[in-house]
Amino acid sequence: LAVGELARILDQSQPRLSHHLKSLTKAGLVERLPEGAWVFYRIQRRGWADRLLQGIFSKLDVDSDPFTTDFNVLQRVRANRAQSAASYFSEIANDWDQLRALHYPDAAIEREILGHVECHQFERIVDLGTGTGRMLILLAPYTQEAEGLDQSHRMLKVARANLNRAGIGNARVRQGDAMNTPFESDSADLVIVHQVLHYLEQPERVIAEAARILKQGGQLIVVDFAPHELEFLRESQGHYRLGISEDDMMRWADSAGFSMQPPRRFNPPSSLDKGLSVLIWKAAWRVYQPADPSVSKLSVAEQQSKPPPNVSFEFFPPKSDSMEAKLWESVARLTPMAPRFVSVTYGAGGSTRDRTRRIVTKIAQDTPLLPAAHLTCVGATKEEVLGIAVDLWKAGIRHIVALRGDPPEGIDAKFEQHPGGFRDSIDLIEGIRNCEITPGARFEISVSCYPEQHPHSRGWDQDIAFLRAKQDAGADRAITQFFFEPEVYFKFLDRARAGGVTMPIVPGIMLQPNFKGMKRIADLCQVTLPNWLYEVFEGTGDDAVTREFITANVAAELCHKLSDQGVNDFHFYTLNRASLALSTCRLLGLKPQAVA
Repeated sequence: LAVGELARILDQSQPRLSHHLKSLTKAGLVERLPEGAWVFYRIQRRGWADRLLQGIFSKLDVDSDPFTTDFNVLQRVRANRAQSAASYFSEIANDWDQLRALHYPDAAIEREILGHVECHQFERIVDLGTGTGRMLILLAPYTQEAEGLDQSHRMLKVARANLNRAGIGNARVRQGDAMNTPFESDSADLVIVHQVLHYLEQPERVIAEAARILKQGGQLIVVDFAPHELEFLRESQGHYRLGISEDDMMRWADSAGFSMQPPRRFNPPSSLDKGLSVLIWKAAWRVYQPADPSVSKLSVAEQQSKPPPNVSFEFFPPKSDSMEAKLWESVARLTPMAPRFVSVTYGAGGSTRDRTRRIVTKIAQDTPLLPAAHLTCVGATKEEVLGIAVDLWKAGIRHIVALRGDPPEGIDAKFEQHPGGFRDSIDLIEGIRNCEITPGARFEISVSCYPEQHPHSRGWDQDIAFLRAKQDAGADRAITQFFFEPEVYFKFLDRARAGGVTMPIVPGIMLQPNFKGMKRIADLCQVTLPNWLYEVFEGTGDDAVTREFITANVAAELCHKLSDQGVNDFHFYTLNRASLALSTCRLLGLKPQAVA
């Protein structure tokens, strides 16, 4: 509320209220929110201040006459705000699209929206604050049905006329409030909120309503003005807010249960001296929801009745005859667990390329397992790498893990593209997909991803865009770097889904009983080791039995937590140790199968 509105509600002078608000703000009980020439105040909803205020409010008699009077005035203040916005819409309904075009590059915004939806076919799209129906016309080809909601009768008349004129038969509009819609819960695949929020006193309610409407995993697109100082828009066009800040939007989205990407910004044409920039946010309704402590966990019987997970194992090429004997022993012991596939890595700089080829070939020819060969860009031309792919196919290998690869100097060294070689993993994937092996040949391709960002990443935008590009180049699945907290995986999954990554993302689970060795790997890969992990391994240095017991239980517990949220595929980094992988699989309910 503004000071003037508070003065009206409380029947107090503005100077007196300003003094009190200054003290409350300084104490951290009230937030001060300047917007252009206006300043708004709201109670603090975080931390100790929220707990203190809620305790005070719980003691108040809200049915007393003073409160009733104040609440009635508050409702009139809010009604006046709503009337101002409604009057504006009624006045400019016929010219709304033309007016919009004066503010920002409309065509660029629509191209960005289409770029997000054109690879999908939705069952139902909802447009909150549909206005003239432009978004319905734009999105109708990508959905079985679409519905727009707006409060203005005159605006809805324009929207219906526009839909009829465009020959759109699968979209309709209706009157309603975007903060309290008539739509059923879990009924839409995509909700769009286009240039609506800056008219509203409580835009966060629209975001929360979008979350209610959306199915699990559904998509949200929000388009609105960036913060600005064009004060005249309040009076001339009914804007309540002078743009929407990134911090506000991210907070509203998080509270509503969305995983939201940072927005993309579109600046006005240079011909406009005081044009408005536009922000486009894309979000996905979280696949993962934090556990509700009031809901009881699955019983033992329910746990046992769940279908067993799908597992895969990673091995590395041994450097000696004795280590190779240990590898083949591990392969034999893990074969009865019926993994979906087993992968064999390269050394840094492709140093074990020949051993990798020999081992995956032997697995393909001498065992019932389906091997996946790691293939990198390092130290070879495109022709040499694709020649290896052809040889792998001829040897019966149908699965490649396509990676850029680490330089020979190690992960910290700068990657240098080989002259005539592939630029990166995206280039490699495209090369494999375009390689003429034999008619009808198609490798299954897995790729890597990093729930805590790639060590050389410049930020989440880059990481997610790169993963999306791998998918678009032809990748079938992504396998994550290892991690130890389920929230790390689910937050990454949310980001990936919001960024348009739809391929399976399989958790990578580390089975390393040597804590010093695990810490060394984690430091190199910039993986977080939680404090509790340090504590459980403390004092176990020479006790190999206890360390292996802890390792298997930590891995199994992580898998159980992921499984409780619907994850059913796990990739284990075995370090060529069969015992740990077997123990973990048995803890997950997997039993050995007869080997033919």
